[in-house]
Parts: sequence; structure tokens; C-alpha cells
Amino acid sequence: MTRIQAVILAAGAGQRLGRGPKALVPFLGLRLIERSVLALRQAGVDEFVVVVGAGGAATAQAVTSSPRLRDVPLRVVVSERWQEGNGASAMAAMAAVRWPFLLAMADHVIDPAAVRRLMQETPPAMLVDFAPREDVFAEATKVTVDAGRVIAAGKTLQERAVDAGFFLCDESVVLAVREHVEKGQAEWNAIYPSVRPRAVDIAGGFWADLDTPEDFERAEGALLRSLTKADDGPVSRHLNRRISRRVSRALVRTPVTPNQISLAVFLISVVGATLFWTGGWFALAVGGVLVQIASVLDGTDGEIARLRLQTSPFGAWLDATLDRYADAIVLVGMTMALPVRGDAALAAAFAALFGSLLVSYTAARYEGAFHRRVPFQEGIVIPAKRDTRSLIVMVAGLTGALFPGLVVLAALTNAEVVRRVLLVRRHEVS
Repeated sequence: MTRIQAVILAAGAGQRLGRGPKALVPFLGLRLIERSVLALRQAGVDEFVVVVGAGGAATAQAVTSSPRLRDVPLRVVVSERWQEGNGASAMAAMAAVRWPFLLAMADHVIDPAAVRRLMQETPPAMLVDFAPREDVFAEATKVTVDAGRVIAAGKTLQERAVDAGFFLCDESVVLAVREHVEKGQAEWNAIYPSVRPRAVDIAGGFWADLDTPEDFERAEGALLRSLTKADDGPVSRHLNRRISRRVSRALVRTPVTPNQISLAVFLISVVGATLFWTGGWFALAVGGVLVQIASVLDGTDGEIARLRLQTSPFGAWLDATLDRYADAIVLVGMTMALPVRGDAALAAAFAALFGSLLVSYTAARYEGAFHRRVPFQEGIVIPAKRDTRSLIVMVAGLTGALFPGLVVLAALTNAEVVRRVLLVRRHEVS
């Protein structure tokens, strides 16, 4: 299989930022050059050539010594003509790459999924945002697209489509860049009329071009907001994420790891369940609040993993496993706190336990069996996911209404499981 290479232009001085070479400026826990390499690596790039210019020696040292890039096949090339434009910087890497290759700018932050779409195209091709945010549009390079190909680019064009800064190159691009640089036209934009790359729609994927402090602030907020998942429950979407994103914004700059957060969240749930077990209104109230706090913080491990481009199958599996343990322990704690544990109470407790576990299991098992996205957001969704369950537990703890809380949990979770069974049967059984 052909190994995919990427050239990352990291030669800019970052004068508008006033913080040294731009590639070394941190953004939500990672330097820009680290974020660029790791995002492209997630997208499927195997080897990297990083072109440095301003602060060349310091930038090269920072790139080659970065712990996050230690295992990445990477070489650094110094552009002596970086001040002439990014076309001249790209030329410095041409002897070190084979085509096709991916060209990227170190100060462009991107969702790896968008780059994967670009890499599936036939070069030359480039990512284009046909519906840019207003803050992006004001400073971006606009492009003119005709019959699916980019024929012109420039800051002053009146088009709504903008260049997202990622380019899949072949030999024609290399020749065009060389020709224009030799003519003194060292800006990358000059090659578009002769190359006419395919315009690949970024299709709503997150990206940002970071030139100024204001760009950084807006991009941080936009990237954090993009962490909301399409299948988040209503409590998570409207309450938990609003808090967890702020926590993640602070924690992403610390050494704490996503797996450490998963373990800490599990322990908070255990403490909450233990307080339920001890009984008494104050212990029940504090226990309920701790369960809800754990629910809020449960989003931060995944958020930080995505912000740091540090997601892993093991991390996702560990988080899911600890969540199931926590769900069971909390329900056992609620059951043991009941003043009378008769048949009705035990039936409600067991039904709530089985239903809670099966809501998660049905989603995981569907993906394993059918190898596609879970369709459970279709139709009238019963609010039975973990975010809603934790809120119900908190309300039950604060009010002391543990038995009614267990009944509500049992009814919602098992009704949702039945709905999912019927939905899958309709979708999958002919």
C-alpha cells in the first residue's frame, strides 16, 4: 500500500500574534505544529515533511523533540526564502516528497474527517468551505469555483467559497509552483488558474485559520462547541456540555489524561452511591449531586481526547466499562437506601438496573452486528440515556423520593429498549 506523505508549511513568523514562530504557539493544549501533524496522522497520513523558516533552528528543535511527535516519521526542511511566500516555502520540500502528497498550513486547524475526504479524491484537489462562518469569511482567501474546479483565489474576491488550506498535489502542482516561483510569484494562490484543482466541500467540518489573537479566541470557542455529539441526550446537550466544555478548556492545558479523568469520574460516582447507602436526607442529597457532577464530568475525558487528538479504542472502551460499573453501583446504592425493600422496590430496582445496562448495550451491540451508525435517534426518542438517568438520580436524592425515582428509571429505560428492538426489526428484517 502506498504511504501517504504530507508537507506542512510552518515557516511563518506569526508577527500578527506577537508570540514568536507561529508553529510553536499553543492552541488548546497543543502547539500548532503538533496539532497539524496529529490531525493529519488521524486522517491517514504516514510520513511528514515540515518546512520551517522564521526561527528555523528553534522551530526545528521543537518539532523533532516534541514528545507527542516522537513516534511520527518526520523530517524538517528549512526554507531560506520563506519571506517570499508560501509557494517558495513549498518548493523547499519538493525534493523530499513523492507525489501525490498532501500540502497543509501549520496555522490551519482541521477536523481529520474532512482531510480523509480530500485524500479519497484524485489530485489535484483542495478543501473548500462553501458555507463559511462570518468570522472565517472576513479574513479568508476566497475562491472562484467553476464546474467543480477552483479557477481563481484571492482575498478581495466576492465569492462566498473560501480556501480551507489543504491541498492534494500531483506532479502538475509541483511544476506549476516551480514555474511561478521562478517568475517571482511565490504565493500559493498564483497557481490556481493553471492547475484548476477539484473543489472538495468541507461539508460543515470544523476548520480555522489562526492569524490573530482574535482568531485564536473565536476558534477555541468554535472548536469546543463542535465537541457536542449528534446523539447527545437532551440533558447533555442543553446542560452538561455547557459546563463540561468549560472544564475541558481548563484541563486541556494540564498534564491530566483522558483515562485519569474517566477513573476520577467513576470514583465520584462510587462516593455518591456510598452516600446513598448510608441513608439520611443530607447524605442522599449530596450523593445525588455527586452523581450529577460525575455525569457532567463524564463528557470531559472524551472532549479532552478529541481536543488533543488523543482518542484511542482503549480509552473509549475503558470509559464505557467504568460507566457501566458506575450505573450499577449507583442503582444498588439507591436500592439499599430504601426504607422498605419489599417485592415492589426490588422489582423496580432490578428493572432499572437491567434497563440502564441494556440502553447502552443495544447501541454497542448494534454497531458490532451491523457495522454502521446507530439509527436510534429516529422517531420519538424516549429520554433514557445516561445524562437523563443521572439527572433523575439527583432529583430522587434531593427529594428523598428514591422508590419513585427507581420506577421512573425502570419505565424509561425499558420502554426505550423495546422501542429500539422494534426500530431495528423494521430497519433490518425484510
